[in-house]
Amino acid sequence: MWKKLAVFLMAVLLYGNVYAEIIRPGIEVIDIASADDTSFTLPTSGTSTIYSKSFALGNGNYFGVAYQSTSTSGTPTVKIELEESWTTPATEGSSDTNYIEPESFSDIETTLTTETWHIKSLSPVVAPYGRFKFTGNSGNPGDCTSKIKVLRQDK
Repeated sequence: MWKKLAVFLMAVLLYGNVYAEIIRPGIEVIDIASADDTSFTLPTSGTSTIYSKSFALGNGNYFGVAYQSTSTSGTPTVKIELEESWTTPATEGSSDTNYIEPESFSDIETTLTTETWHIKSLSPVVAPYGRFKFTGNSGNPGDCTSKIKVLRQDK
């Protein structure tokens, strides 16, 4: 029990306002917060581009990502990308030239149009920080919101 508490406290200190749940030793589920650090639901409305709060990638051997976009007024259509960097962004939630999508790295989604949860394997390059970039495609409803979680496993 003390080990789980220590890992949870380290996650809070490293990641800020994230919820890290230890499923079993070596596996973590990390809820990614909005850039303003107030919510785990990201406003991905219309054709806007938004960025999640940056997070430490940590020492995982295997990564995954779980995500969902929903709307009450239509069908979401959202593009999701992982950006990585060697530093935290100058301003959370803003475009930052130090955050880039790794070369030859596919988008997580190019046109997410279902409201169910999705889960994919993720292979980040070696970098200390990451964040997610959401872009609403043409026709994306104005009330669209998204949630995203990082799944991390140590050997």
